[in-house]
Amino acid sequence: MYINPDLRDTIMIQSMDKVVTYNRKANYKNLSSRDTRPLMSILTNLPKFDRNLLSLINFRRLAIAGYNHTIKFPDEFKPSAEEEKQLIDMKRRFRMSKIYDVIPRIIYARIAGMGAIEFDFTGHDAANGHFASDFKVYNLSELDYDLLNEKTLRFVDTDTTSQKFTRKDFNPATTLIVKENPLEGYEPDYPGGLLRTNLIHVILKYWDFFNWSSMNEKYSDPFRYAQYEEKFKDKKQEILDNLAKLGADSYGIFPKGVDVQVIQALQSGAIESHKELEQSVNRGMSLSIAGQYSTFDGQAGSLAKSETGYKISEDVVLDDMLTVEHKISESYLIADYQMNYGDPANAYPVLEYKKLFIHDREAHSRMVTDYISAGIPVHEKNVYDDINFIKPESDDVTVKPIKQKAY
Repeated sequence: MYINPDLRDTIMIQSMDKVVTYNRKANYKNLSSRDTRPLMSILTNLPKFDRNLLSLINFRRLAIAGYNHTIKFPDEFKPSAEEEKQLIDMKRRFRMSKIYDVIPRIIYARIAGMGAIEFDFTGHDAANGHFASDFKVYNLSELDYDLLNEKTLRFVDTDTTSQKFTRKDFNPATTLIVKENPLEGYEPDYPGGLLRTNLIHVILKYWDFFNWSSMNEKYSDPFRYAQYEEKFKDKKQEILDNLAKLGADSYGIFPKGVDVQVIQALQSGAIESHKELEQSVNRGMSLSIAGQYSTFDGQAGSLAKSETGYKISEDVVLDDMLTVEHKISESYLIADYQMNYGDPANAYPVLEYKKLFIHDREAHSRMVTDYISAGIPVHEKNVYDDINFIKPESDDVTVKPIKQKAY
């Protein structure tokens, strides 16, 4: 396990020079000099002390949790009776192995730029066949780009005692790899993803918070001073003592002719500058991670602006769905199918989300109703599955429409 010496007694580095050093080490092309561990350890800590960043990560993880998914063969292939039974068994193993717990880890890996989840397929019994008995999630500081293969990552194995490390390959047959580079196309070597693009801004906000807190502690009390006539010159110390008492006890006794003045020390400008910096950083993070910031800043806006932000959020969630589908299908479902059934007759089963959003379901329902009313045949999957309704069985209790229509 890697232990960052700069973080032994603190959760945040105290010098921007360290950030520069960490970035430089993470991008060396010479593998003997390259070391992503210090930078990754800092990125791992970011959500621990930035509540806005943590809420954005949870937004991405929770947004996808509200949509159902299933395991199926691709639509172009009609499954046989035997394949239908295989799907039932695969869904049972999926639940038994708690593969749904992998999904939020895939989302976090997308934001962090890297992720590796290794499945342990040693589980086996007569009722279920071969199944994943466990899975291991690798820490961000255990990962690095494979400079010879742009599609995968390498395991950075650190000796806890010596802190020396070696790079090893993952087993592609049992490991789900997530590699997301926000600068893909013009910076191929950028480990750290969206967390790295927000690193400096989060650090500045962190430092500013403590500077602001220290300033409050030092200057929150008003300044007090006294103007006195020449005849009170010999009583200067007595006046000073009374000023101190005024600050401590909110009252003091002064001779007539001593003019006491109070100046409010903490100006509104200092408060506003801190708020503006915090808001700027939070908006930038929201824009990069959630795709928009209108739902996070708490400010009133136009309906059109809110609807645009909502649509962008949908696009982000949809992209997460597509990634989860692809990663679990190629890394888990293929391995599960091969170990239990061998090669498929046509294609491997895939994970698929029900991707209709709320307003899409409303429009879809109206379209189905219009088609049926016009006498156009509609497949039952388009009636039930696409709007996430359960098809009732013959003995189920159902709510009957007042006026029955022939389907």
